[in-house]
Amino acid sequence: MHRVKGTHHVTISVSDLPRSLRFYCDVLGMRHRETQAVTEHAMFRFLGLVGVTAQCAYLRSAWNDQIYLYCLDPVPRKHDVDNVQHLGLHHIALHVEDVEEALSALKEEGIQPVNAPEFVSTGRRAVFVRDPDGTLIELIDPNHPLERLFIRVRRGLRRALFGTDPAFVGTAHTKSGSK
Repeated sequence: MHRVKGTHHVTISVSDLPRSLRFYCDVLGMRHRETQAVTEHAMFRFLGLVGVTAQCAYLRSAWNDQIYLYCLDPVPRKHDVDNVQHLGLHHIALHVEDVEEALSALKEEGIQPVNAPEFVSTGRRAVFVRDPDGTLIELIDPNHPLERLFIRVRRGLRRALFGTDPAFVGTAHTKSGSK
């Protein structure tokens, strides 16, 4: 079986490329690699988009995660960003060094959080914001001390319950660790 080894990129359709670049690069700190004008693209053919052109900005994080910003022409209609009960992409989560520091910088830019920073199930601190077009972005602190404690406790519980530390949560394991 071939397993997914990671995420190559996330593509976000935006309505105003300079505004989105300012948000993702100047505010969130991603690196802008390049912008290309795209008139013929295999993705457009796959999706049945006829007569569409785009400006595509390619961004990288400090950990080399990639986000592609596509500003299509003609600009597509907006989806209902306030309705989070829909199929498809719900949000993307981005690692930040410190959630409180990131939130402070966002507030200085006039960007208000969707929620107050809180601890999520993994022990990480997280907060949600929206990009200029309404895409839901989770900013998450990967190095919070409680996360390390949570991981140690979870591993100890797995060993006690399953006799091993299963690689994938949710897979059925017997006491010996086999399926």
